[in-house]
Amino acid sequence: MSIEFNGPNLKTVSLSFKKGIEDQIKDKARNIADSLVRHSPVETGAYIESHACASRGSPKSRSRSSDIRPRGANALEKKAIATQQLYSDIEALDLSTEGFIFRNRSPHANNVEYGTGWKNTPGYLVYQKAVSENYE
Repeated sequence: MSIEFNGPNLKTVSLSFKKGIEDQIKDKARNIADSLVRHSPVETGAYIESHACASRGSPKSRSRSSDIRPRGANALEKKAIATQQLYSDIEALDLSTEGFIFRNRSPHANNVEYGTGWKNTPGYLVYQKAVSENYE
């Protein structure tokens, strides 16, 4: 699962506008992060804690498995952890590159998004909903 953001190349922007543009880009990224967290189901916390944000071309990702985690995790706690992780990723972005990407590399990310392999649960469409909310 991933969402790509193709932003301006800040190498070509004058320094007087750079800070304002960076703030707007990071605000957009935080909005996307908030959408991902809001729409993510929490059973063990593995899926929601696997969201990551990185500059395009970066190998950075997170992959948590639900195999050894107990069910019934505290949803508010897991959502707070995921939000903190994503906001930290956003602050660390190299905005001199051409965009960034949100991804989820949990082993069951496709199951969560599309419901593949699940008999009784449809997909949650987490990334699709985040795109719908943040791209008009």
